[in-house]
Amino acid sequence: MDAQGRLTIVEIKVAAGDLRGDRKWPDYLARCDRFFWAVPAALGELVMAADFGPDETGVLVADRFDAALLREAPWRAMAPARRRAETLRFARTAAARLARGDDPELGFM
Repeated sequence: MDAQGRLTIVEIKVAAGDLRGDRKWPDYLARCDRFFWAVPAALGELVMAADFGPDETGVLVADRFDAALLREAPWRAMAPARRRAETLRFARTAAARLARGDDPELGFM
């Protein structure tokens, strides 16, 4: 989430089989303002193909130390009700993580 409240999802894939077998990623598009694939260099060309939403998704090629932008993701504004739901989900998850860090015995999530 950026300072303006826009949500970005980055889907990390490290194997071609996992990338090809993932059929749920289009559902994520409605849950964010932009979507990126993050893949190792060996999968860069594969994820640039039409099967992986070239008009809807960005591509990052990454390793353990750095990432390079291959394709920028377009910004698409979420529906207001979806934005509210996702922002609340984000805030609740962040609050639970903070609570667990301060007192691991609280038992959240």
